[in-house]
Parts: sequence; structure tokens; C-alpha cells
Amino acid sequence: LGGAHGAKENTRVDSDEQRVVRSFDFSSFYPNLAIRNRIYPKHLSEKFCDIYEDVFEQRKSYPKGFPENAIMKLALNAVFGDSNNPYSPFFDPKFTMTITVSGQLTLSMLAERLLEVPTLELLMVNTDGLEFVVDREYNEQAENVCSDFEELTKIPLEGGTYERLCINNVNNYIGM
Repeated sequence: LGGAHGAKENTRVDSDEQRVVRSFDFSSFYPNLAIRNRIYPKHLSEKFCDIYEDVFEQRKSYPKGFPENAIMKLALNAVFGDSNNPYSPFFDPKFTMTITVSGQLTLSMLAERLLEVPTLELLMVNTDGLEFVVDREYNEQAENVCSDFEELTKIPLEGGTYERLCINNVNNYIGM
């Protein structure tokens, strides 16, 4: 019912001269799945997607770490969260399940495409993103897979590099 979750448990991986630990997360994943795929609660019109997109665009106008960005992020996520609340004006279980299942499938498609990159090893998959380690010579190929996937889905990916990733399990990890 929720997002995809999985990790190599009790694992520590370090970036070094040969390998690099990478992370890619979809930006406002569930809201963007609704926006880009024109999915909306059945009792509302498609205009819902336009307004939702406007809130997402407003969020992008504020730098991360600023209160305005946090407020817009909360607004985006609260609307999705309330879609499963029977007391909410956004309540629509089909909308909720359509977003979560399409999110799982979208993330699985990205993982599947990344696994075609030589030496790439998935470390963790969690709702809206994933972490992997890859030989540096194939890092650009992995980045290109992510870039191509952004174009396909029209959902931005935010990438980062870890010096070290220590994973106890999917919900307990430290990235530096």
C-alpha cells in the first residue's frame, strides 16, 4: 500500500578512487506523479493537477532550507496524505492507490534500467529514490540513465554522492 522499500542490511560502502556511492531521489515524487500523469481525486476536476503544479512551481522558487520551501513541501505532501483520510476534502482511496502503485512501478523501472550499467550494485530503494555504488568509469552512464528517465517521466531527480553509506536496514542508515 505504501512505497517500495528494500536495502542491503548491515552494509557499509565507501566512495574511493575506484567506486562511487550515489543517491537519486525524485523531487516531490507523489505530487509529481499526480501532476505529470494528470491523476486527481474523482470528485475534483483535472484543474486539481494545474493547481497542484502551481504549488510545486512555487516551492521551486524558494531555496531548500528556507521556511517558504518547507511550507510548500508540506502543502504538497499533506494533500497526498489527506487523500486517504475519510474526513479530508481530498479523500479518494483510488487516487491514493493509483499514486502509490504507479510510484512503485516507476521506481522499479528506474532500478531495472540502472542495473544494466556495468558494475552497478543497488544498495537501497525507499519510496521515492535509491542508492547505489558503481565503478567511477560507469558513473556517467548511470547519470545518463537517470537523465533519460527524467525526460521519460517528466519528474526531476535530485542526485548526490556519499563519501560513506552505513546501512542497518531501509529505515536506519547514515549517509555522509
